[in-house]
Amino acid sequence: LDLQEKSFTASVSAKSKTWESSDEDEELSPEEAQMLEQENNQLIEQLNNLSNQVDQTASKVLKISELQEIFSEKVLQQSADIENIHAQAVHTTENVKEGNEAVRQAIQNQASYRVIVLFVLLVFSFSLLFLDWYND
Repeated sequence: LDLQEKSFTASVSAKSKTWESSDEDEELSPEEAQMLEQENNQLIEQLNNLSNQVDQTASKVLKISELQEIFSEKVLQQSADIENIHAQAVHTTENVKEGNEAVRQAIQNQASYRVIVLFVLLVFSFSLLFLDWYND
């Protein structure tokens, strides 16, 4: 900020001198020329620094853009993976339901099979008892 103020005051004083002595060609003293040269060098250095900062900022923005593109790709990939996992979970749930139903049917079939076997054994047992009683 001080540099800008010095530059401004120097330019104002140079303009006022030019306006006051428009007909006279007044040359700058060596001290004034040296001050103007120093101000020029400082302004050039400041401009170079600003230019470097702009370049650095531009490269950082470019890097951020690349990272954002990679991030977007990864998010889309994860979205597809999540949809796939969801479909597999639904399919697995259906398979578990079908498996549970098959187990219930197997238990019922096994129970009815046991009842049939028990009934047959009882019929054969009573048939043997009847035949033993009838043959005596």
